Amino acid sequence: MNGRSIVRAAALAAVVTLLPTAAAHAASPVPSATTAPTPTTTIVPATSTDLPKGHANYTTQGSGQAVAPASLAQAAAASWVCTVYASDPRKAGIFIDGDGSQFCSGAGYAPQRFTVSVQRSRWYGWQGMHSQSSSWSSSSFSELYGVGYDCSGDGTYTYRIVTTGKAAGGTSTGSVQSLNYLRVSC
Repeated sequence: MNGRSIVRAAALAAVVTLLPTAAAHAASPVPSATTAPTPTTTIVPATSTDLPKGHANYTTQGSGQAVAPASLAQAAAASWVCTVYASDPRKAGIFIDGDGSQFCSGAGYAPQRFTVSVQRSRWYGWQGMHSQSSSWSSSSFSELYGVGYDCSGDGTYTYRIVTTGKAAGGTSTGSVQSLNYLRVSC
């Protein structure tokens, strides 16, 4: 090997060792311009004791006040009973949404309607973010799908779905919260 070949080989080796490898790029602490932060989403079991979880029955007995029947036998003795349901919240793009429904049976519950609300937890309690109501109906079953709230830019919060039913023209009500909450960064 002549002197020029040795210098060229040494210079080539220096250039090769200076070029970053794919592994070095992957370990680089500097994010690329196309890397976006990954939103976090966590399902959390419902812990709030202000409302029943998942579904709940309500009826009117005697005084006209809405009561939650203590047993199925007690519910069967009433002239009517309604059951409200609330789905778990879900993240769909920039929306937090959920579903709600109400089923009534017996005589005297009509007209009935219900409201589905998206709520988020704050230091002072639950804050209503968006709600949608069904129309008054004599039907025994009604449901609302995809009641949603645009959470974009709000930060990290815990959300729940609440369904509130009204029967007998609004003289009786019953509410229920989702079985689980959703903690999400928007």
